[in-house]
Amino acid sequence: MKHTPKTFASLVLGLIAALTAHHAFAQLAVQPYLQLSPEGGITVMWNTEKPAYGWVEYGPTAELGHKADLVIEGLRNANTTRHKVVFPFGEHQTLHYRLAWKNITAFGPYSVTFEDPQYTEILKVSQMPPPDQAVRVAIFNDTHDNLPLFEKLVAQLEGFDFHFSVFNGDCFADPASEERFIRSLNVYNKGVDSAQRPVVYHRGNHEYRGAFARELRSWFSPPGGHFYGAFSAGPVRFVMLDAGEDKPDENKEYSGLIDFTAYRKEQAEFLKQELAGDAFLDATYRILVHHIPLYNERDAVFSRLPREVWEDVLNGAPITLGIHGHTHRHIIHPTNAIGNPYPLAIGGGNNDASATVTKLEITPEKLTLEMLNVAGEVVEALEIPAP
Repeated sequence: MKHTPKTFASLVLGLIAALTAHHAFAQLAVQPYLQLSPEGGITVMWNTEKPAYGWVEYGPTAELGHKADLVIEGLRNANTTRHKVVFPFGEHQTLHYRLAWKNITAFGPYSVTFEDPQYTEILKVSQMPPPDQAVRVAIFNDTHDNLPLFEKLVAQLEGFDFHFSVFNGDCFADPASEERFIRSLNVYNKGVDSAQRPVVYHRGNHEYRGAFARELRSWFSPPGGHFYGAFSAGPVRFVMLDAGEDKPDENKEYSGLIDFTAYRKEQAEFLKQELAGDAFLDATYRILVHHIPLYNERDAVFSRLPREVWEDVLNGAPITLGIHGHTHRHIIHPTNAIGNPYPLAIGGGNNDASATVTKLEITPEKLTLEMLNVAGEVVEALEIPAP
């Protein structure tokens, strides 16, 4: 192909733009991570190194052409390192987007001084599949900030084109500081390609502990607006519950600073409404996701605490499957194996010998689940036909 001066100049400009965009992406303190938002759409969050005004440029094609930002009670979110925007999909299933921001060097009452805008490369974001299409999910649990272990697990997802991922508790172990939290968050986000696939960060008992635990909520945009809620993807209604600590509130380890008894009762009220709603009743499959299972072989106190509050509400509900962690021992319990009225899939632990990653694929015809170890071997499997 013969390059004219015009085409050569276009190539050079394109290369410069690409290099600049990748450089800007690398310079972010926290790279973009998509989350299933409370409004039923998708939210993107990211952190700049310096206080800035941030926004998203988006459109149905790579030409973009539209802009969205966060406005809180009349004020555009600015002079902060933490940024959050909800995508306005409208009629589109997929959007192209890039992040944009301007660092702020001076913020006075009557004028603000900005640096030049910076941009990431152009990325893609898609809404969840409709009910007549399959949905694929990658699920992690109990990695306990063991980042080399996580990278071994995520390598087993090669070729598995999942729509979103779930970190089902105890992935941030006793978060002590923002620095430590961000270190793990960046590794997890990169591993699951969170800039283009939504991720649901769910709490386990170790996310409740540590000096930074009370800050976690502001870093996430969970589907229900809390660490419990529900959302639909493909033919599935996912119901997320937050089971609380694994010992009674009055245990001396908690220094009198928790009240999960009231929180579980609050979730029971949510469950009553969710189980009676059309989105739940009309779904082909209904999956419960929470860190601590309601049933275990020893009937340990960690299962009894949430079960005593939620079991009566769940009684008779057409639950297809429960997905859990906590015990550090991967296993699938068929219905009624340990008093459980629906099958339980419990992921593994936090070392090479016990860890698993779960691949979940649900079509209108059947649900297929596989747990893989760090060697890529299938250690647990389950198939459930559509009712």
